[in-house]
Amino acid sequence: MTEPTAVRLARGVVAALLRAGITEVVLAPGSRNAPLAFAVWDAARAGRLRLHTRIDERTAGFLALGLTRVGARAAVVCTSGTAVANLHPAVLEAAHSGVPLVVVSADRPASLRGTGASQTTDQVRMFGDAAAFVDLAAEAELAALDALLAPAAGSPGPLQLNVQLSGTLVPVEPWPDSQIPVAAVPDGPRIAGSRAADVYRARLAEGSAHVLPAGPRTVVVAGDDAGPPARILAEAAGWPLLAEPSSGARTGPNALRCYRLLLDTELGAQVERVVVVGHPTLSRPITRLVERADVEVVAVRHAGRWAARPFPVAAEHDAVAAPVSPLLPMRPGWPPGRRPTGPRPAASTRSWRRRASRRRTTSPEPSPAPCPPAGFSSWGPPARSVTSTSWAACRRPGSGGSCSPTAGSPASTAPCPPPSVRRWAARTRPGRWRSSAT
Repeated sequence: MTEPTAVRLARGVVAALLRAGITEVVLAPGSRNAPLAFAVWDAARAGRLRLHTRIDERTAGFLALGLTRVGARAAVVCTSGTAVANLHPAVLEAAHSGVPLVVVSADRPASLRGTGASQTTDQVRMFGDAAAFVDLAAEAELAALDALLAPAAGSPGPLQLNVQLSGTLVPVEPWPDSQIPVAAVPDGPRIAGSRAADVYRARLAEGSAHVLPAGPRTVVVAGDDAGPPARILAEAAGWPLLAEPSSGARTGPNALRCYRLLLDTELGAQVERVVVVGHPTLSRPITRLVERADVEVVAVRHAGRWAARPFPVAAEHDAVAAPVSPLLPMRPGWPPGRRPTGPRPAASTRSWRRRASRRRTTSPEPSPAPCPPAGFSSWGPPARSVTSTSWAACRRPGSGGSCSPTAGSPASTAPCPPPSVRRWAARTRPGRWRSSAT
């Protein structure tokens, strides 16, 4: 028996998604998108994709965005009307971070646009220039979808497939498993961040990455979606790695988790060059660092709608490599013709580590937790000679006082540890910080 036109069109869209390697679909069910809902359900039943159902479109959009960011190509399917507008926040996030999120929006036929039909609004290019747009009204138009959905097609970013569905919206029979295509396995990187990482590795292997000259005191700043290239560069050069939690690079021996507390000290003032990878947004000390007139900023290009940096940049490259040093042996797996650089570890990294370990050496108590760094001699500038055991009483915020040194300890104007640090200390080392208000 022949299926209705809307059902055949919906199945053709889902088949195109599978051929493009999209195996995660988030469905916000409704009336107009019933043919799409039945099609993705049949594909999930056949084991071709994994189906997630969310009633709220905003939640569905961000779930699909998160699935795509972690490496699995995902699509979100919604019904017509204002339901599509609820996906706008997720689409904007995808546009600014260069994530190829796919939005499949059901729509009424073009003949009902501009009328008072229920669940009807103007869905044509609803997301403006934040997303590419395709309006599908017939099966003959499906042939162009494979090229549009290819991972490398056009600039990375979201795509809206607006599917006009009319007539009967319920299938006569389930979609036979034999007619449902098997999802393609992408032969290339699947998300914007992995594309950048693959470009970096390829440039490094072929020797075309820009080699930074040795000399200036350098740190590597890894912002959002920086990925492994930031960690690889920092470890190869022996530079401190200042990585945000969402960078995907906050691992390895060079990563300093509490770098924010060091940047406003004389150690941070010694920085002469910053290599920026990804999109740093979370730390005001980092913002002040990259905006300093005496700091040279070298940026690695990143994906996204607005790729221009909001701070002065001396140079920008697709990939950068550590300066070559003849003093170090080749590391296993290092590309031919490229050597890691600097002392093992570099003197700059040792300085940052020593500053971050001073609390452990000045305190008679062990420091099992990595953050706050076992190491600040006080929570003020590290140059002050106040040991971590000097503070015996610290009033709570709002009690009208500041920290007071114990009798016999050197006086200091160093500020109280922030409340979060006092709570951390109370949990890990009872009695370390005592409140004079209790």
